[in-house]
Amino acid sequence: MRTVEEVKAELREAYTKVHTMLEHWQKEFHQQFMAEMWNIHDLRQELTEMTGSRENASHIVKEIYESIFHPS
Repeated sequence: MRTVEEVKAELREAYTKVHTMLEHWQKEFHQQFMAEMWNIHDLRQELTEMTGSRENASHIVKEIYESIFHPS
């Protein structure tokens, strides 16, 4: 079984890929974008199961999202 830290690292990587795709948006990237968004969805579900709380998982996801899209 994976740890929360492993899922968080993978989630950070997924959001980084999405951020890059948005910066270089082209029509042919739609499939890659959607695949990565589904990956994020699955990782969020995995965190919910691991932490036992949708609220805790949402907090983790929000922190990672903000670190990628709104760096300090």
